Amino acid sequence: MKNFKQLFCTLLVLCFSTCCAIANNTDTLPLDAQAMIASQQGNNTKALYLMNKAIKQTPNSYSYYNNRGVIKESAKDYNGAIADYTTAIKLNPNYATAYNNRGNLYKNLNNGILAAVDLCRYAELQPSYESYTSLGYLILDDAKNYKNAVNYFTKAISFIQPEIDRFNKKVAEGLAFGKKDMSEFEGAYYGRGLSYFFLNDSTKAIQDFNKAISYSSFNPDAYLFRGLAKSSIGNKTGALNDINTAKQQYAQDGNQTGYDKAQSALNMVRR
Repeated sequence: MKNFKQLFCTLLVLCFSTCCAIANNTDTLPLDAQAMIASQQGNNTKALYLMNKAIKQTPNSYSYYNNRGVIKESAKDYNGAIADYTTAIKLNPNYATAYNNRGNLYKNLNNGILAAVDLCRYAELQPSYESYTSLGYLILDDAKNYKNAVNYFTKAISFIQPEIDRFNKKVAEGLAFGKKDMSEFEGAYYGRGLSYFFLNDSTKAIQDFNKAISYSSFNPDAYLFRGLAKSSIGNKTGALNDINTAKQQYAQDGNQTGYDKAQSALNMVRR
């Protein structure tokens, strides 16, 4: 019995030591990593303390200022976050992440002009389908600069077309089968179609809405605006079919606002 108690106590000590080691494991990480973990756990006070300490030790680290900006933004200190993102950019004018973070924060604060400037710079530094599509929507929705929006959506599409071409080539060569999921690429075509629609170029708008719908068939907004574009060129039957489809999909999605818009569009086209 004595030996059993000694063994039990030994195991208990080992277990306690292991738990402590796991609990304190983050203490061995760099200060900035500890800070980001603390922020993710909801402890922004500790996170800022650790990040301030890291910056004091390495005052010219642009990534530290960016990370502190992220923490401040999480703590709803938006002015402080912008100041830190700005310092990160001053320390490294080509630091894409800080432009993206500051641009998205400006966007959330409804400052579309400054957001567009930052996100444009981000797209230049990190060109991608996502960066150009995001910028296209910002310019479309906030600046209402439809020609410029078309330009950025076209740049976004230029990133996906090679991927589509490669897949189609593999299918033709018997190296791939089925249909590639293109739903993630619907956004750029829909955005460009909408831009063309507001530029009164219904033919190009319809072409892009066709693409958007082919990539994502559940697409009530694309059906609605394709219907309106068809109506504008005298295709009343096609317009009614599309707008009815939009109405059904809005209903299926529980989108009352969209449903009402589709109904209003139907009434307008039927006149």
